[in-house]
Amino acid sequence: MALLQLPLFPLNIVVLPFEEVPLHIFEPRYKEMVKTSIAQDKPFGIVFKDNRTIDSVGCSVEITQVLKTYTTGEYDIVVTGKKRFKTINKTKNGDLWIGQVEYFPDPKAEDNNLFKELQDEYFKVLLRFGIEENLELHLSKQLSYEFVKGILLPIPVKKKLLELMNEKDRLSFIKSLFNKIQSQSPLTLNGQNIPEA
Repeated sequence: MALLQLPLFPLNIVVLPFEEVPLHIFEPRYKEMVKTSIAQDKPFGIVFKDNRTIDSVGCSVEITQVLKTYTTGEYDIVVTGKKRFKTINKTKNGDLWIGQVEYFPDPKAEDNNLFKELQDEYFKVLLRFGIEENLELHLSKQLSYEFVKGILLPIPVKKKLLELMNEKDRLSFIKSLFNKIQSQSPLTLNGQNIPEA
């Protein structure tokens, strides 16, 4: 498979497909990257960075909202996770990392008992958090990543979810996660800090 070029944005966060993330962009290299992304309607890739290491697995994102453009060239934006990728190689273009990436196949909907069990667990989680409106919308989800959209998960959990190759494995992983949520409720369903770069 031919490798594609993708500007990389190393951050101390993990973004999953379907997830919406607010970002404040202030570094010159990323201001330019975002400006180009808006002008050309092209994605960039967010990869987890911890101290000096940058993960090879990441998620491409598209800018879905420009909340504010500053006279300094800074941006407040909202990005939405699209496709998972693996960085095969990366090179520097000025200060910006450009990844030669390979996209993973898009997840396919599973119609099996596991999926139905996950739907049941998700329904219980919604009720536990007092979410009783638009239940049809919540329960119309088809893919594993849709079920965790809007739930604040710890970074190690999100990394595991991003790296799992098989949709069935992800459904199973999320189902056990929802079981834990119901037993101890360590997670919140909204509200998050805005990452800056």
